[in-house]
Amino acid sequence: MKIERQPVRVSTVIGENAGQSVLEGSVSLPVDAPEIGRLLRVRAHPVIMRYEVAEEQILIEGAVDLEALYASFHEVDGGEDTSAEVVLEERLEIGRWDRQLPFEFVLDIAGAEPGLPAKVAVSADRISYELQDDKRSVTVDLVLGFSGTVYRIDEHSLTTQATADYEVHREQRRIRLPLESVSVRGQERIQGFLAFGGRVLPQKVLSLTIRPSGEPTVRFSDGTAEIRSALTCAVLYTASEVGAAYVEWPEELVFVTTVTVPENLYKAMVSVDFSTADVQWQTIDTEEKRGMGIEATVFADLKIDQVMETAVITDLVAEEPYQVAVRKDWLLLREAVGEGRQHTLTEASLQLPAGALPIERLLLSEATARLEDVHVLGDKVAVEGVADIEIVYVGRSGETTSLTTCSWPAGIFFEIEVPVPGAEPGLERKAEVGVEKVRVDVINRETVAVELDLVTTVALSRSIELDHVVEAVEVGPPHPDPPSYTFLVLQAGDTLWKIAQRYHTQTEAILRCNKWLESESSELTPGMKLCIPRRRESKGG
Repeated sequence: MKIERQPVRVSTVIGENAGQSVLEGSVSLPVDAPEIGRLLRVRAHPVIMRYEVAEEQILIEGAVDLEALYASFHEVDGGEDTSAEVVLEERLEIGRWDRQLPFEFVLDIAGAEPGLPAKVAVSADRISYELQDDKRSVTVDLVLGFSGTVYRIDEHSLTTQATADYEVHREQRRIRLPLESVSVRGQERIQGFLAFGGRVLPQKVLSLTIRPSGEPTVRFSDGTAEIRSALTCAVLYTASEVGAAYVEWPEELVFVTTVTVPENLYKAMVSVDFSTADVQWQTIDTEEKRGMGIEATVFADLKIDQVMETAVITDLVAEEPYQVAVRKDWLLLREAVGEGRQHTLTEASLQLPAGALPIERLLLSEATARLEDVHVLGDKVAVEGVADIEIVYVGRSGETTSLTTCSWPAGIFFEIEVPVPGAEPGLERKAEVGVEKVRVDVINRETVAVELDLVTTVALSRSIELDHVVEAVEVGPPHPDPPSYTFLVLQAGDTLWKIAQRYHTQTEAILRCNKWLESESSELTPGMKLCIPRRRESKGG
């Protein structure tokens, strides 16, 4: 009888938790920046700089990046078209403060121990802000959301094959085990040219963003992964002829990088997150070219969630006249039932609230989605959620234009069904939803049409008890009159349990007769002799 065992490194969740914390602070513009005439919006981007798993908790440290979009007021000549000698002109500006608001948070996690790996995340759940009287300082109140998972990598050896020279019936159980995930980063320095055509060139670039267009492709081959994605470029800028302007170049650039990954992967869910650094640009206005030359470092963070599907042997029964003895081990495991990802297009028409300035020209649009409820049904997962929408635009009232914003908290409700084979009520679930792309078109001066490309991912799991075979050996009938002792020359693959089964004795009895063995797990060296007691010990002494 020969059995084959497959080693696996299983990711076992020890504990997870979430919490919130309030963060307050104030930031000020540098001395050479224009004063804030009117705040349009403030965005917060918390960054985790360090975390440590301690006894029953995770210690998280970081800081918040802040970005304020505002209008500055400037006195200019009224010109011939107005009776006023001097008028106030609005100009769009951006103020940025990197790592200005530090934070510390302790997240309680039952079962956490120093040295265990963890996954942590932080988000800005709510933000409120106020412009101070000096017109240069902004007070910010933030609600930060923290989440953390502490896990352990357990190494198991599962019996997946059993062979013999005779007929053996195998009882098997098919399971899907979450393995240790793989994360790797690729990066490339990219260059490009954004043609402006007949558009007015920027006098001041406020922001240049580079983001993926749609879902990237990942191709695996011989220990490598090629990540490829089209990139959309967008520029927010100002020029005296047009004031503020926003221009996009869809799928203008192509990003390709190759990273090294393990050769034997059990791919379940593959995701790529993009980010940029050291973004540079210059305006070009020649007879041959008219636009912006750009350069940036693009990072692609590839994450591979692994799930191994295998059939584990839970029992072995031989056909007569053969007999097989088996030793089993009991395991408590987390099984990955199924995963799913769904792309959904959601549309809605939104009216400007009463009192909002009618839309003259749209500049920016932004959307964030959050889940409200998750239902696990038969072979699918139904999620419900809402999306917050915000626009920045040039509004008009009579002859006067003004930079302004409008937001629709929970403005769009969505229901999405994600197919997941094997889904059923009662399973543990994790679900996330994100906005891949937002498109806003002006229907009329009081109404906008919004399209959201939503990406929903779900993963289902459950705890299972697995009683599986760890050793097996062919045994014959007991000897009717065995000798008191047998001396056996050890062979490769021998264990005390197998020897005890073959000779119808107990491992404890073998240990008592071989003082050089400390325990049942002591190493057996091939070639050495082992004394095996064959007769059962008399209870009478």
